[in-house]
Amino acid sequence: MLERILENKEKVFTPNENVKIDSIMLEENGKIESHFYFDEDNLHEIRSVSKVLIALAYGCAMYENLQVGGEPLSVETYIYPVLKNVIKIQDESNLEKIKKWQIKTLLTYSAGYDKQMFNEKCLKALKESGKTEEDFLDYAINYPLAYQPNEKYVYNNAETFLLSVFFQEAFKENIASYIQRKIFKPLGIENFVWKNYGKYCPGGTGLYLSAKGLFKIGQLML
Repeated sequence: MLERILENKEKVFTPNENVKIDSIMLEENGKIESHFYFDEDNLHEIRSVSKVLIALAYGCAMYENLQVGGEPLSVETYIYPVLKNVIKIQDESNLEKIKKWQIKTLLTYSAGYDKQMFNEKCLKALKESGKTEEDFLDYAINYPLAYQPNEKYVYNNAETFLLSVFFQEAFKENIASYIQRKIFKPLGIENFVWKNYGKYCPGGTGLYLSAKGLFKIGQLML
């Protein structure tokens, strides 16, 4: 692999409309053999890779035995008892489904949505309709849920956003701040940007990391 990258270095880094690569880091046998940068500190929007960090944050919180309603946080924890004070559900059908949401429901993208939520196309449409980022939670809660919880997997940005909202309401800390303390700081990741949707971390998107920072996450996962 290393030889192939070296042989094709110029081709790989040639900018074009379809492939935009400015860095490669390769680890072989526990040693970083090669890394190429145009700018070592350049931040990249890592998009849905940020979902991994949300899952890791929940793993850390469960390991720490954080409490929700006097019980340890687990994948079986229900979402609604925490969210009910910050949401207004207009549809009775949605309410019955949301009451069944557990942490594992949102981690496995099976809340009941029938399409991708909060991708670029969706966000553009929401903003054009006059909605602000402060309206996103209301939109996610009141969007008609087509399926029962845990019935159907639909890849989505809404669930990780809702996990972010739940975390902040349950533990009184923005999940991005928690990730900074529990994951980024121990790994030596200092250079990142993760802006909120209103007062909540987006969760499933919007995180900017350097290639070096993302590489450290990869090493952690391995």
